[in-house]
Amino acid sequence: MRYSCSLLLAWGWFALLVIPTLIIASSVVGKPVDFLFSPPQIAALIGSVLIMTQISQDGRCNWLNGLQMLIFFGVISVLFFYDPT
Repeated sequence: MRYSCSLLLAWGWFALLVIPTLIIASSVVGKPVDFLFSPPQIAALIGSVLIMTQISQDGRCNWLNGLQMLIFFGVISVLFFYDPT
């Protein structure tokens, strides 16, 4: 089954709706989410945005774009597994 970049971008829009909703709901419940990010978390966020921007600019996906995302997100997961914060 082939997935297009539009499906990938749809998940990004979904995240833009769900994350603010969860933050507001956490304040209502009484356990607010803090926004104190460590430097590795900020680097991971910036790197993710840069890779997604590069991939979505031409409007097409291929196996190399998918491999690039998998490798980068694998590096991020290993980084956060060993991150003491």
